[in-house]
This record gives sequence, C-alpha cells and structure tokens, in this order.
Amino acid sequence: TELIGEAYALGEEDAFLNGTGAGSPDGIFNDANVAIASGTGDGMYVKTGTSAAINWGSTVNSTSAGVTQGIVGLEGALPPQYEANAKFLANKLTYAALRGLTSTTGAPLWNANDAWPNLANGMAARLLGYPILKSQFMPDIAASSYPMLFGDFKGYFIADRVGLSIEVLREVVALQDMVVIYARKRLGGQLVKPWMMKVLYCAS
Repeated sequence: TELIGEAYALGEEDAFLNGTGAGSPDGIFNDANVAIASGTGDGMYVKTGTSAAINWGSTVNSTSAGVTQGIVGLEGALPPQYEANAKFLANKLTYAALRGLTSTTGAPLWNANDAWPNLANGMAARLLGYPILKSQFMPDIAASSYPMLFGDFKGYFIADRVGLSIEVLREVVALQDMVVIYARKRLGGQLVKPWMMKVLYCAS
C-alpha cells in the first residue's frame, strides 16, 4: 500500500508538470503560453536576466526595456487578484542557488526577505512573503530552462476519471512463489487558466 501510494503520488506530480497530453495529463510546461513572454496575451515567462542562472532582480541585470526581471520580476508579473493563494515552486537545487545570491555588500538576499527568520521561529520558509513548494520534477537551472513557477495552482485542473482499482493476480508468477498486485487509475490534467501562473525563464 505504501509503495503504490508513493508511486502514484510521484507519477502524478511529474505528469502534472511535464506530461505531454498523449497518454498522460497535459502538464503545465506543455502549455503553449509558457513559451510566451508575460505581458503578451496570456504569456507566462519572466526572464532571469542571465542565460544560465537566476537573479534576484533588484541588483544584477534587473531590467530589460523597462521590465523587471528575476525573482522580483516574477512576483511582480502575477496579477494581484491571485496573490492570496500564490506559491513558489522549484526543486531543491534552485532554492539552494537562490540562497547563495548576495547583495553588493555580501549579505544573503533571501535572508533579508524572510526565509531564515521564519525557520528560526519554527515556521516554514517563505520567499517574498509567499509559501514555497518543492518538486524534484521541476527543471534545473540551465540555459533556456524554466526552473521556477509562481502563482495560484488552482488554474491547473485535475479530473479523476476512474478511481484507483487493485487486482491481485496469484497465478501469473506462482511458480516463483510471488504475487502480482496490479494497480490502475485514470485521470487527466490541463492548465486551463494560464494567467494565474508565471514561470521564470533562464535567458538574458
């Protein structure tokens, strides 16, 4: 039961982010708006300001043609009506890189923006005042990658078509003194409201 539960949870998490829509849910990163700049229709991406790294946005390469980039720009691009339920999502390596960002004085930027004070008081870390989520299925920081999502994830719809069913097949490998447990579930997913999310794009 524990192994099946973990397998489904991880498989669904991967599919909701990276699924192609062919025999799997249509993942967030498969939506066409991910590749369109924020401010253009339902475009989602905000540039980091550097082709293969992330920036805070208030210090290095913070603007391009008057547009704020980096983490600050990502937060600023989300319409205010979706702030109440907004969260950041990235993998642990991205958060580690974010903790390594410093100001011109050498002070950690995230430390100055409420992550560590919360941890010191037994509370969950926050980034720019918003909760953070972690997923190993989010892209790593690299040129032309999308290492961070920000927004209200209720814009992604999940439809359970068939509940979890389990069959116990005792005859298949009975000669090996084994029992096959076959678990099956059908569901779908799609980003229906892309304007509720923004994504950080590693590009200058």
